[in-house]
Amino acid sequence: EDGGHPNLTTIHKRSDLRDGALFFMDYVEGGCLFDRIPEYGFSVRTCHRLFQQLISGLSYMHENGVVHMDIKPENLLVSSGGTLKIADFGSASFFRDECDDEEMVKGGKGTRSYAAPEVLTEDRVEGPPADI
Repeated sequence: EDGGHPNLTTIHKRSDLRDGALFFMDYVEGGCLFDRIPEYGFSVRTCHRLFQQLISGLSYMHENGVVHMDIKPENLLVSSGGTLKIADFGSASFFRDECDDEEMVKGGKGTRSYAAPEVLTEDRVEGPPADI
C-alpha cells in the first residue's frame, strides 16, 4: 500500500466485500501484458527486460512477507513507457518464516493453468515457492 516499489501497482484503498475484496489502484495506461504479446512473441531483449522487472517486484513482495498467488500475463501491467507492474492482489497471502504462528499459503488460490506445481499438489505451500 505504500507504493514502495516501481514494479508494483500502488493500492490506495481496499474494501472488503461479501465474496471478496475490491482494491483501488493506480491506472496503468499501457494495459496488461497478455494484450501486448505480439503474434510472434517478444524479442529476447524485451523478454529479458520484462522478466527482470517481474523478478524485482516479486523479490520485494517476498522480502516483505507477501506471496501473490496469481502471477499471469493478465495480472502484469505494462505502462506506456515499458515499466512492468504487478497487479491484482486478490489472491495474495502473508507469510513469515520467523513467526511461530506462521501462516501457510493454502492451495487453491489463483489461476490453475498458471499455478506453481506445489500449489496444485500440496495442501500447504510455504511462502515464495507459491509464486514460482
